[in-house]
Amino acid sequence: LMLVRNVGSLLETDAVLWKDHLREEEKDASSGGGDPVPEGILDAVVTVLAATHDLKKEKKDQENKKRNSRRGSVYVVKPKMHGPEEVAFADALFGRVEEVLGLPRHTVKLGIMDEERRTTVNLRECIR
Repeated sequence: LMLVRNVGSLLETDAVLWKDHLREEEKDASSGGGDPVPEGILDAVVTVLAATHDLKKEKKDQENKKRNSRRGSVYVVKPKMHGPEEVAFADALFGRVEEVLGLPRHTVKLGIMDEERRTTVNLRECIR
């Protein structure tokens, strides 16, 4: 079983840029205009999209092709969660990614790494 560790929620990347708020003359892709997107959002989409190849394997081919999950799930570990609000955001984010990619609800199984005090003292609320 393979678990994928995603990035935390606080960093941004210019690999993809937000352009919604720009004026029309600034929306030219060659201009490089726009703001960096949160890495956690990009990571969520790319992780689940990359895992779809495994989810699409036919059950009849299961004997010949190993699948990561017997139940058709994607397993993601989120580090450095800073309390219940960030955990709730990650849950909503992966739910939206499932929706966008046409996957059944709860295909993504989310593991939270208890590395921050705010998560530790509020662990019951984080996993509720």
